[in-house]
Amino acid sequence: MIDTFAMTQNVRRFMAGLEVLRRPVKGRIGIMLVYGPYGTGKTEIGDWCYTNHAIPYVRATDGITRRELLANIVSALEEAPKYRSADIFEQLLNILDEQSKPIIIDETDYLVASGIIETVRDISDMTNAPIILMGMDTLEKDLKNYAHLIDRVTVRVRFELFSQAEIANYAEQVCEVRLTDDAIAFVHLHGKGRLRMTTTWLERAERIAGLNRLEEVSAAHLEAYLEKERQR
Repeated sequence: MIDTFAMTQNVRRFMAGLEVLRRPVKGRIGIMLVYGPYGTGKTEIGDWCYTNHAIPYVRATDGITRRELLANIVSALEEAPKYRSADIFEQLLNILDEQSKPIIIDETDYLVASGIIETVRDISDMTNAPIILMGMDTLEKDLKNYAHLIDRVTVRVRFELFSQAEIANYAEQVCEVRLTDDAIAFVHLHGKGRLRMTTTWLERAERIAGLNRLEEVSAAHLEAYLEKERQR
């Protein structure tokens, strides 16, 4: 696989949304929602933003506490978090007063379920820092129970499953072997339009080409591989 970050339609929508988020509305920076089915690349773009643009990126987990969330954000901002939750919150406010960086919070659904999402609203209100909340398809619907937070959302970006044309474009960017049109259709069917599964099938196509010295891979090659796996 070619070592590059592919510019998919989801990535383009995300980058366009980030530009809009950074523009104040009546002096206020809002919140950006990024949501969609699992496996569409939300976590990957969060990692990429952190690695390549030094945008703090944290992931919520099941059972995360308010203190853990705050400490994780402070750590992502390259500071050592203090001990008490109230002290970490004050520390975070001071950091963001000095450097108003965007903050990406992934798996936001856990914060909604626990009610800790209120802490995110407090951060937004008290620092005016751009905040990007990532989550599953139901994130926007679930947040409607927090009307005072949803009012602060100024950008919504939905990550979509790959279409067949999008898979062809993605393969051109990252795959080191050509795929026939029927191979692209095969990958769309068996990868279910999900980034991770699609990438797995492209990696398999490369292995098939390498083992058989092929310049291009067809659906027949992929089907033969799948049949062999089923027989194991």
